[in-house]
Amino acid sequence: MDFIVNPFTTLLVFLYSIFNDMVLAIAVFTVLIRLLTYPLTAQQMRSSSAMQKLQPELKKLQEKYKNDREALAQEQMKLYREAGINPLGGCLPLLIQFPIFIALYQAILHALASTPTQLLAHIGERLTTAQHDLEVGAALRALAAAEACLRDIEIVEDLIDVAQEHSQREAAIAAILAAGFRPPHLESDRAEIQTDIAQMQTAVADGDYLTADDWLDELDTDSQRAWQHTEAWHTLYRFNQESLTAVQTRLGDVAHYLEASAAPAWDALQTYPTGNWQDLADLTTLRQTLDSLQQEQLPAIAALNSMETQQLTAAEAQLVTAGASLRQAERQLQAVVSRLVEVETAVATLPDALQITEAELDKAARFRDAEDAKISPDVDRQLAQAAAQLAQAHTFAAQRDYIAAVRSQTTARQLATAAYATADAQVQQINRLQQALAADAPQLEMAFADVMAQAEIMDPQVFTAATADLLQSLQTNVEESRHLYANLGNLEDNALTAALTVVVTAIATAATLAATANTQLTADQQSYQQLHEEALAAVRSATQAIQRAEAQCRLPDAGAAGDHALNRARATLPAAPTVTAATRIQLQEMKNQAQQAQRDADEAERMAKEAISRAQQRRQAAWTSTHRRSSWSSDSWSRSSQRSGARSSHRPSSSRPSSSSSSTARRSSSSSSARRSSSSGSARRSSSGGGSRRR
Repeated sequence: MDFIVNPFTTLLVFLYSIFNDMVLAIAVFTVLIRLLTYPLTAQQMRSSSAMQKLQPELKKLQEKYKNDREALAQEQMKLYREAGINPLGGCLPLLIQFPIFIALYQAILHALASTPTQLLAHIGERLTTAQHDLEVGAALRALAAAEACLRDIEIVEDLIDVAQEHSQREAAIAAILAAGFRPPHLESDRAEIQTDIAQMQTAVADGDYLTADDWLDELDTDSQRAWQHTEAWHTLYRFNQESLTAVQTRLGDVAHYLEASAAPAWDALQTYPTGNWQDLADLTTLRQTLDSLQQEQLPAIAALNSMETQQLTAAEAQLVTAGASLRQAERQLQAVVSRLVEVETAVATLPDALQITEAELDKAARFRDAEDAKISPDVDRQLAQAAAQLAQAHTFAAQRDYIAAVRSQTTARQLATAAYATADAQVQQINRLQQALAADAPQLEMAFADVMAQAEIMDPQVFTAATADLLQSLQTNVEESRHLYANLGNLEDNALTAALTVVVTAIATAATLAATANTQLTADQQSYQQLHEEALAAVRSATQAIQRAEAQCRLPDAGAAGDHALNRARATLPAAPTVTAATRIQLQEMKNQAQQAQRDADEAERMAKEAISRAQQRRQAAWTSTHRRSSWSSDSWSRSSQRSGARSSHRPSSSRPSSSSSSTARRSSSSSSARRSSSSGSARRSSSGGGSRRR
């Protein structure tokens, strides 16, 4: 084993000489060993994967041969051969790695003395036991122990990594503590870290590496939290220092602004009445605020944020308050300077502004007087308020209260402008309504007269009920529009606007009704004319159908077929309608009756034609039967003559025919005569019977 241990020890010492850190040297050494044994590990993983795929088949074999171990072993080996798998392929690579792991352990022991013994003592004992098991042939037990050792070695590697990271964080924390910082939560965080380390050491000492792995996660979390708290405390100190410097710089700028700009502006404002500056903050109070910040608050904040005190959270809160006070004092100083500019501007521009406002007010008043009937009382109230505000502006200007004067003048001008705009809008609205009324009213009267004239010349029966209702609604709307139009003369301003709106709306509604009524009257006229023409066409068509049916029924072979349907058709057929006499309902009824009469006449014609066809078929059948019997009698006589001639050729000739031949000829002649007589009699009876039925 020394031929493996010695190179490993040399390599580990060499890595330590390079990195000067045993933890890092072990980590690099472990990676190198992993790379060295990777082919064996890959072979083991492939073999394990193949075995995993065969597990379903192996289970089937175990179920099948559970009572025959020898057969089971044979079938398993057969399955392994077919799949090309060596059942020891997963064990052999691991067994080959045993010497390497043992050598690795021995190298760490030689290089690190007692410290690795504490971490890897139990792993070393299990490796020694596994080596002994391997030597005595207990390969499976050695394999299980090796797998557990590999898992625990990985945990030890993680432990080394976390310990290294924790050491780095501790180094960073130590650097911050060395600068004099005292994070408030560091003691409790470190107490939790010590607990994690103690628990982890106990688990390693007991060989319970899985429990040590759990505490390893706790250690990493607590270590990170301790470093974050320490770093946050350090960051807060720097932030407070930067904020304190910024506030001090701004405080100097504000103090300079007070002396250079705000104080001269304040002195200038004192020459004007108090109404121009009494709402501003007193400059003495602002100086006291700045002095308090400079002499008391900022030094106190600096003390809280000092390394000796380290009340960083309280310093942060007081910095926020001090910054807000400074910003408020700066705004108040700026308001003093702005007010002086405002007063001086008012002194220069107020006379002209008052004249412009008076002109605006006079313009609105003249317009109100010219269109008083169209303007509402609201405009009068706005003009009165504008006049009152303008009077106040003159009063304040005389008292040199320029700020109040400007405000009153601005309000007066706004009221005057709004009054003029309101009045103009009302006048324009009434003018538009009056123009619309002047244009729409005559057109409505003309449209109404045309509709009523058209309705008067039309026969009452031409109207539909909807058209009659529409005409009634139109007449009601027109009369209402006329009534509203007549009452416009006594109204003004808002009432006039409302009334004009109602009248224009009513006229528009009536005009729409008139147009609809005109369209409806035309449609009624057309629909009535169409219905009248359809009724006439139906009567003519039914009359023609009755004539055709009568022609068929008068034929001798028709008999009485179709007479009843023909009589119904004659009785149902209405007289031809006239335009002035029939209503829509009557025309529709005539049309329906004519259509029914045509259907009855068509039925009578069909029945007569069917009767005639049947009579013709009977005569044809009778003639065919008679012709066949006559042909049969003639053939029979010819055959009898032939037989008689044949017999006479064998007998002595005689001048008289035999009695039998004469008798046969007579019977044949008598039979033919009887058939002809019977056929003629049948034909006569048929003709006589038909005539009697017809009569």
